[in-house]
Formats: sequence, C-alpha cells, structure tokens
Amino acid sequence: MYSSPDRVRDESVISLNVGGKSFTTYRATLLQYPDSMLYAMLSGSHASVSLNGELFIDRDPSLFEELLDFLRSGPDYELPTDARTCRRLLREFRYFQLPTNIFSAASPELARIYAVGGSTNTHMHSPAGTVMCYDTYFDGWCDIADLPAARACVASATLGNRLFILGGKDSWGKELSMVTTCELSTHTVCSDGVKHMATPRHTFSAVTAAGRLFAVGHGRLGDEAETVEFFDQGSAAWWSASPLPHSPKFHAVTAWPGLCGEPGSGPSSHGDHSNVMFSCGGQVGMPGVGLTCSKDLIMFDIRTRAWRSLASMPGPRSRHGMAACNGRLYIAGGCLAAGAAVESPTAAVLSYDVRAGRWLVEGETAPLPRPLDSLAAVAVGGRVYALGGLTGAVGGSPRRERVRSIPPVMSASSVSSPSTMAAGSLGRISSAPLSRHASVTAAAADVSFTLLAAADHQAAGSSSATMSSPGAGAGLSGHLSSLPRQHGGSGSPVEEERHATDVVYRLDMISNCWEAVRSMRYPMHSMSATAYHPCSS
Repeated sequence: MYSSPDRVRDESVISLNVGGKSFTTYRATLLQYPDSMLYAMLSGSHASVSLNGELFIDRDPSLFEELLDFLRSGPDYELPTDARTCRRLLREFRYFQLPTNIFSAASPELARIYAVGGSTNTHMHSPAGTVMCYDTYFDGWCDIADLPAARACVASATLGNRLFILGGKDSWGKELSMVTTCELSTHTVCSDGVKHMATPRHTFSAVTAAGRLFAVGHGRLGDEAETVEFFDQGSAAWWSASPLPHSPKFHAVTAWPGLCGEPGSGPSSHGDHSNVMFSCGGQVGMPGVGLTCSKDLIMFDIRTRAWRSLASMPGPRSRHGMAACNGRLYIAGGCLAAGAAVESPTAAVLSYDVRAGRWLVEGETAPLPRPLDSLAAVAVGGRVYALGGLTGAVGGSPRRERVRSIPPVMSASSVSSPSTMAAGSLGRISSAPLSRHASVTAAAADVSFTLLAAADHQAAGSSSATMSSPGAGAGLSGHLSSLPRQHGGSGSPVEEERHATDVVYRLDMISNCWEAVRSMRYPMHSMSATAYHPCSS
C-alpha cells in the first residue's frame, strides 16, 4: 500500500459524484494506489470533470460503494457473496486499475472450465473443432471459438490470459506439433505467433507451473513417449526438460497448486508445491510384450529439474483423470488393466494426501456415479469436476454411433412376417436399430410401420411403436405396447455399448458425493479440460 507522499497523509475531504450519487471521503483513501485511475484523477495527470464542486465519475454508484468500502477497510474487506455482483465488481476494479488478487481465493465461482480437443466416437474418427466453456456459477455450457482444424487427443493449459491448445491428432490420424492459442478475454483463436512444439504429440498432458507451460509424455508407446518440453514466455521458445523415468501412455499429469489458487500449498514433505507437478498411472511396455498398467506416482521438482517416486497407488490405473484440490490428488475413473481382450472402466476414485504423503483408504472418497474411462478431471473452487469419457468395456462390443437396439414389440398376434399378416391384424415386429429421439417409417407389402423411440435417459415420456395395415380397403391403426426406455424404463435392461458421454459430475467435499451438473453440449472423450480464473493471470 502507498503511504510515503505528503499527499497521502493529507486529511482533507473530497466529494465525488458517481453516476448521480454523492460520496464524501478523505483524499488519502483514494490515493492509496499510485497506479490507479483514482490517483491519476486527483493528482491532475488524468482529465477530470467537476459537477457542482464535486468530481464527477460516470460509473455505477452501487459498485463504487463496494470499491470505496475496499479502500476504507483494507485487508478486512469482504467481497459480496453473490457471484454475479463479484463479476461486475471485478470489472470496476479493472477499470479503476486497482489490485484484483482479492477475487482469486474469495470468489471461486468466477472461474470457468474450458474443454477442447476430444472425439465424439470411440475410434477418434470425429475430432472436435470447437472450444467449449463451462460457467461454474451459471451452470451452463457454450461454444466460444472454433479451432482452425478439428483435433482430438490434445493437451491444453492456461498461461497468462491465454489458453494454449497443444498437439493432438487430426481427422486423418496424423500427429501434430502445432500450438493454437485462444485469448480468453476476447475468445480470439490464433495459430500464428507461437512456436510449435519440437515433438509431435497426442494423448499427453499439459500443465502450467512456475510460469512455464509443460508438455509431458506422448501417446506413442516406446519411442519418445517419455519426453518433456516446456514453453518459456520470455524467450518465446520451447526447451527440453528432464524426461519421465518411464514411457507411459494414457497417464495423467497435474500441477500444484491449481490454477485458481487452490489451498494447500503450505509446507509439507514434498516442499514448495508451486514448483512441482505430479504424474501417475498409465500403460507401460509394448503391446504383446508385457503391456501393463502402472501404479507409479512421481513428482517433478522444477527447481531441481528432477523426477522422484512417491507412494504407489493402491492399484494400477490408466485412461483416468487427475486433479489437485484441497491438499489432495484425486484420481477418477479409468481402466485397471492393459493388454486384456476386454478392459472394463471403473468408477472408483483414489485420493492422495499430499502433505502426509499417503494414499487414503480405497473407498473413503465417493466413487463416480458410473464407470468411466478416457475422461477429464479438473479442480475449481474447492471441488473436483469429472467431464465426459467413455462407458462400456475397452475392446468390448463395437459401438454403433448413438444407436440402440429396440426390444421386440409383442402384440395380440404371433404373426412374424408382414407377408403372412392378415389385413388389419397386429403382429410381432423384429428389433430395429434406432437413434435416440428418432422417428423411422418404413413400408413393405402394403404394411406401414412407424416406430418412435426415446432411448436416452434424458428423454421424457414413453416410447411407442405403431403399425398400420390398409389391407381390404380398411385403414386400421393399432397402438402397440409401450417400449421400455434405455434407462429408467420397464422391462429387462439393455446392455450398454461403449460410447462417449456428455455427463459432467462434481464432487462436493462436504457431503463426499458426486452430483450431476449441466451436461456438455456434445458427448466427448479423450479431451483436455482446463480451469481458468480471471484473476489468476
């Protein structure tokens, strides 16, 4: 706080007119920050307007009242509890060029989550070309920008006020080294001006630590899978860092503390957390030659430029999500085995106490509501979010894109073929693959069928099938028995095939349970998710 000039010790009173409302305070109160607009106005270095002897400022008086309370209260000032007011107040602090660091820890609701670079099917044939944004306060998703080219299996992280989108695979499966940036204040996407990575990468991780952007690992087993490089803003170049001790694929990496000023960066057996990052799990070895899932948890100290091993996980894990929150590392979902004919995802969540250097008892942290792998995890405001992913077993039934098999519909007749049906009669209809919320009409042998299905758990109402046979000149329509929905309906459950999901879960630390929040705009897996707080840059 500024306190040396005589002007600051001046106890003279000044009156201001802000948006039509008068305020009276000491000049010293307004002159505490020499880089602020208020200081410039009162010192004469900034043009000002006088109205009836009062300094006129054309701003919102209700927000200026909060701003003035901050200047009067100093470290005892408390932000409004309403997140919308905090957003507007943050804008005023920026306008008057006052420090905004008070918003970081006190207003986690101001943070946003960015999701980018996933795929909508199981075989990476449909990479995403948009950047999605989740507002943690308004609980809503929106598309904010389009990438120059669609990419899957990218890594992303924020550095300053920019979102960096690294590497990935294009729609042809080509590995990329390109770096795309998105200006988070204007949502402007640019692929020029930032040097590309030295190594093409996919299915890897990116984190920001100690003011640098790190690209860790590689999706290709063996060759170059253990490489690490970092981007330095000062030199605007990529530099090599100490490689991983092993060559994992489908591992997870996170930095400490989180991007939103997560608590828990105090002293511990691991030293200063602001200069470390963690990597855990993944697949090691080569297919057919001892491919296994790893239990390793390792830490990289940026100051010593060295990796060291920590306590191993209670069990192996790959294709999982990891986030750092409230003094712990959370490992969510993933697969427990590698190289098997079928790899089933898990809903289990592991947690590691960073200060104590130990893993909590398995099951102490609530499991995900459903088994998921290839998901993303991120920490915001003292909560962990799990986004998207794949359901069903790896190597299991091939996925029919958003298609379900409708169970047979029984009627009063046992006729199984339209050719043997009597005019106006009802018969058994064979199963037919239908997209969710789809309507399919077909005609054969003067018999028309209309099938309506809502096979998604979010669809409302019951599903039905109707058949009309105009035989003998009579137009007869029959309403067949209702079809059970895929989730929550009556009848036998239908085995779920492997497919991408759009669900987003949030872990409430107080109740230790996961709750569903607003789903993403598209089903997505193998994407990158990054948290950003407007005051963290």
